[in-house]
Amino acid sequence: MKLLKLALCYILLFPLSSSLAEQLSDEAWANLVPAMEGGGLSIEAANQSVQMVVFYDTYADAIGVKAIGVNTIDMDGFEAPHERLKVLEPELMELDSKGMLVAGAVSDFGVAISYPLSIVNMPISVGVSPKLQKIDTYNYEAVINSFEPSEFDDASYRNDETTFNLDIGVAMEPVEGLVVAMSGRDLISQELEAVESQGRKLNYRVDPKFAAGVAYDWNRLTFTTDIDLNPIKRFDETVGTQYWRFKGEVRATDWLALRLGYRHDMKDNRASVYSLGTGVELGEVFSLDFTGMVSSDDAIGGVLKTSYHF
Repeated sequence: MKLLKLALCYILLFPLSSSLAEQLSDEAWANLVPAMEGGGLSIEAANQSVQMVVFYDTYADAIGVKAIGVNTIDMDGFEAPHERLKVLEPELMELDSKGMLVAGAVSDFGVAISYPLSIVNMPISVGVSPKLQKIDTYNYEAVINSFEPSEFDDASYRNDETTFNLDIGVAMEPVEGLVVAMSGRDLISQELEAVESQGRKLNYRVDPKFAAGVAYDWNRLTFTTDIDLNPIKRFDETVGTQYWRFKGEVRATDWLALRLGYRHDMKDNRASVYSLGTGVELGEVFSLDFTGMVSSDDAIGGVLKTSYHF
């Protein structure tokens, strides 16, 4: 049960640190959320009383906006498809449609410490994660006709800030095989203004995120579910999300696990996502996990993770 409790705490506190959490966490699911990605690394050390994890993870959010200009060429006057291609070069030079990309990224580096307790013979674990947090923003807008790919690397479109933040969590085992947990991530609200581009700028937010989860382990079957207790909105100008996630895992053998997952946005601002995955352990030092995902709007994605234990 110690491993199950730790895995559930990872789902709620460190979404990228555990293969069990791959199909449940925002960052892993982000492969199916438009223009969003994540990655992470963790190193564990433990004794009989305290468990410590040195971790690094990062995730990004991005939005793209297009503005069709008044000088965009009207193609309705061309009768045949091949005639639509016969656009005069002078007309192309007058296109004034614009594209805008605004992105924000959060990188965390910290130490997660878990303390085991017991209340009336009920096992309880309390986790605290102080961390350094770097926030990056990017704001780029250009007229499509004059777009230069090299400009993406220009530092004048970027802004960053390094600060301190904190995660906490608690997990308890009221009956054998059942673990209940709650967590709070990024308890200190942060906000970073993107640089101004073409007269526009947006704010990127890192607000506290609270979640609750339940896990049940029975023989070779594990079932987990967790729910966001508050909606999260990264940009003031966008809609928020609030997820409810389900996942089941069957350990077919000592070295092979099969997983099935589902995620639903209770705000109905994102598509629901289904996942199917497998995990393979090669000996006691190496593991390989693969997850395939498909969303209700026909987007597809995948996650491949390798782990080396030493």
